[in-house]
Amino acid sequence: MRRAIASSAAPPDSHPCDASSFIPRRIIARRVACLSLAFLCAWSCSADEAPEPPATQASGASTSVVLDQGFDPSNDERLATWWARRGCPPFLGDTSDLAPALAKRLLDGSRDTLRWARGELMRGGPECVAELERIAAENLSEPAHATRVVAALEVLGSRSDGSGRAAALRSLEHRADSVRIAALAVLRNHPDPADWDRIQALLPGASDDLRQHARAALKHSDPRRTAVLALAEVRDGMGDERLCAGLVARGDDELVALVRASLPAASGGVAVHLLASLAAAGDEAARGELSSVLRHESVVLRQNAATACAAADLRELLLLARHDEDPSIRLLCVKQLADGSTPGALEFLRDALDDAAAEPRAAALEALIALGDQQAIDRGVASLGGTTDDRNLALRSLGPRLEHDMALRSRVLDRLFELRPATAGTARREIDRALGMVPDERAAQVLAEAARGDTDLVQGKSAHRWYCDLLGGMGRTGLARLLAMRSDESQVARRVDLAWALSFGRDDAARDALHGVLDDERAHPAERFLAAELLVRLGPASQVAPRLKRAAISIDAPAWRGVFNCLLWDSYAK
Repeated sequence: MRRAIASSAAPPDSHPCDASSFIPRRIIARRVACLSLAFLCAWSCSADEAPEPPATQASGASTSVVLDQGFDPSNDERLATWWARRGCPPFLGDTSDLAPALAKRLLDGSRDTLRWARGELMRGGPECVAELERIAAENLSEPAHATRVVAALEVLGSRSDGSGRAAALRSLEHRADSVRIAALAVLRNHPDPADWDRIQALLPGASDDLRQHARAALKHSDPRRTAVLALAEVRDGMGDERLCAGLVARGDDELVALVRASLPAASGGVAVHLLASLAAAGDEAARGELSSVLRHESVVLRQNAATACAAADLRELLLLARHDEDPSIRLLCVKQLADGSTPGALEFLRDALDDAAAEPRAAALEALIALGDQQAIDRGVASLGGTTDDRNLALRSLGPRLEHDMALRSRVLDRLFELRPATAGTARREIDRALGMVPDERAAQVLAEAARGDTDLVQGKSAHRWYCDLLGGMGRTGLARLLAMRSDESQVARRVDLAWALSFGRDDAARDALHGVLDDERAHPAERFLAAELLVRLGPASQVAPRLKRAAISIDAPAWRGVFNCLLWDSYAK
């Protein structure tokens, strides 16, 4: 009975708020009345609801009266589009198996919907794999539906379990390059030597784009067979630098001999990659030649040699290029030597702190701070008083250590408090932005006070929202402060800002906090709805969908109940 009622609410392939078909108002009124009764019945006896997640921790539930104060959702871009569509009827769909609904969003959802639906399908179980394989299989023979096959393959290839391999192998026969390239990406992410011949068969007559992707997939599928192919091409005068890069011959005498035999026919970037392969295999003559190229007058040859050394992990040779006049080569040296394990690397990284170019200097600071180098840490703290870029680099570099080094965190905070102007304004907000990068209760308290007191507009939004966003980016420390602020905030617009910022952590703590807002029947429907929309994005759908249905029925205001139903229809209708 319930299924029959649900099917009468809207055609299976149409949205209930679609105005493309006309229905007389008298009929609509009767249907809405019947649906409302059916909804209440279905709600009380539904067997498809998932068990509730564990009880949330402190949700910041209101301890004061929430004042509407003329709040207009059409003035808030986070709510305006939904508020304009507030006439959706009750959503009575089955939420026990959402894989078909998620697959439908993959094909026809908006950009925002597509983003979270892809994540749900990537993390989902066998039922999601089955839906994705169904999409690929049903559309494989239709050239006009190539985008559907590509969408399914892209998600299958992003899964960690390799479940998309079968669909990818079938899709190699498709006529469209876009489909075959998507299939090759799956096989590249989940390689198997048995695929090599199938992939190699794509090369004759392939477009340049398809050829490039196929050769990359060959390299992942079977590196040795691909190396033999690449060396044969070199000897035939058709060397491919991408296939020769990082060619590993160490410990394989036959392959080393092939590299040596191919070297006379090589030139340019191909030649230096073959030299790097031989040097990595212990060939001192090749090492000497490569050292000479690293000192060549041509910057292009030096760049090729440095790239080849990096691909072959020849770090000691890269040290020869540490003072190269080209900053891109110096940056490459810093990145390759960042772990400090190569003899002479630490001294080079410390020298690079004074590099004339900003990028090598910044990379060296990050590397040394990660290694716990006290000189670099002191340099980072001193940079807090420099330009905004200097301060951001210092905090980005110091950030991982601030999580566990309490003394360093206190030192950084003390310096930022010294720099913070006494009056509100742009200069103080620059320091406050830096405070938002320090996960400490003292910083969170200062930002919360500024949120309450600053009445300016900041980058087109209220200062309150701007400061709440900073707190949202502070992890568990900021989350706790946001919940505390919510417990005594009475203005709806500000509570909406708080609900928005609760989601920034995108983790279980953020989900628990948002569930607390969604379930808070004393809260304004605007903040409950925003929490619901954010939960749809965070998932998992198996928990969010049934809980959202319960929240929709608990909303007293008819207009807001319609907004909730619009979200349910958009997110979970099959």
